[in-house]
Amino acid sequence: MQFRKLDEWEDHSTVPGGDEVMLLEAVDAPDHVMCLRVSFADLTEEEFNALEDGEVIELR
Repeated sequence: MQFRKLDEWEDHSTVPGGDEVMLLEAVDAPDHVMCLRVSFADLTEEEFNALEDGEVIELR
């Protein structure tokens, strides 16, 4: 599926000290809104940079 970044924040509820996360929205699910919360650590450098630049990425 393809995703774009909606927001990012530091989440203190999952990892002691906080975890930086992004909220992503699926762009190829036109019939309904589908969002995904993903840790920065789960993204490759290329995926992270593309999302920061406002691009759409394909996630596995």
